[in-house]
Amino acid sequence: MRSVYPLARRSMAAYTMHNMTVPEPYDYLEDPENPETKTFVSEQNAFFEEYFASEAELRKKIFESISNSQDYPRTSNPSYINGHYYYYHNSGLQNQSVLMRATSLTDTAPSIFLDPNTMSSDGTTALKATAWSEDESMLAYSLSDKGSDWQRIHVRRADTVEDTSDVIEWAKFTTIAWWHNLGFFYTRYPALQGDVDKGAETDTAQDAFICFHRIGRPQDEDVVILSVPEHPQWNMGASVSDCHSYVIVVLFDGCEPHNLVWVAELPSVEKGLGSEPLVFKKLVNEFAGMYTYLGNEGSTFYFVTTRDAPRKKIVSIDIHTGQETVIVEQQRSVLSQAALVKNTLLLAYLEDVKDVFYYCRLEDPTLNAIPLPIGTITSFFSDRKKDFVSFKITSFLLPGRSFSWT
Repeated sequence: MRSVYPLARRSMAAYTMHNMTVPEPYDYLEDPENPETKTFVSEQNAFFEEYFASEAELRKKIFESISNSQDYPRTSNPSYINGHYYYYHNSGLQNQSVLMRATSLTDTAPSIFLDPNTMSSDGTTALKATAWSEDESMLAYSLSDKGSDWQRIHVRRADTVEDTSDVIEWAKFTTIAWWHNLGFFYTRYPALQGDVDKGAETDTAQDAFICFHRIGRPQDEDVVILSVPEHPQWNMGASVSDCHSYVIVVLFDGCEPHNLVWVAELPSVEKGLGSEPLVFKKLVNEFAGMYTYLGNEGSTFYFVTTRDAPRKKIVSIDIHTGQETVIVEQQRSVLSQAALVKNTLLLAYLEDVKDVFYYCRLEDPTLNAIPLPIGTITSFFSDRKKDFVSFKITSFLLPGRSFSWT
């Protein structure tokens, strides 16, 4: 017997683009609060459950097939934080990977530092952004519930493995950037008004702004660092320079692969932040390519950029003069990973469908190859001030192997 799918009303809605009329008969279903949408979803779910209830053996086979393909332990490459090694581990079928802490790379009895699986009954609370304070005594981390873009930021102490009282709401598409140990910068949006299910709204997120949160203070005392009300659709994210003297803000217009870079000098006295507005220098002020901050030496800032280089290159920019200098020219292959460790650039290029690792000094752009197994670098850890570097490689023949250097 043929299945009868639930019917959806076909409306006469349409929109015009480039003088062309485009029918949009089901646009009303984009509103989750519309009674018609709720009825349609309910009928779809009932139809699905009825079908699978009559196909118990098929449902069992699908479940077993998916479970078997995922049921193997997975571990990320480690980071080195304050004398400990942190990494993510999934025993196989856990909804979320667990952040573990070990005393050495060979530690056979690591401890759990943060387990998102315990933060909801259905395992749908996910760990998103993370960042350590300058002295590495506190981890700021954000959580999202049920796949929502909205994030909630908490702070966990390394010594007690307990959260502080700090809770930040209404963060979205955010980075977390610590300024010393005082607090951190983050991106948020205006709070939703009315009885709206957070994460179920369909309106475009607008009016992002960057705040600074001081540890131990309530969120309503957070300082607004930057907002651009004349461009409500822009999103933005903050990072702090290696020297902790500058805050770097990248601004995006939608999902286009280009961004602006604005830089502001931070107060010499920590308590001075918020006493007067920061003055931002618009270092890159046209959407001409992607710029990703790598590090800086004084007023010389290093970036990966796609400007006039679709396969990416490394440049330096003097933030006082705006002078841009090419450090590593665009190569024949695409630059897939880049990091600045001490005064050494670590660069991974996609060559012949595999990643090849190189290093070069800032003062000498000669690329030196580092022999690695054939594969793709899926994750990478480095810190400008540390000697420890780790990364993970995977391929069709290599399920995942971590490497570390000191």
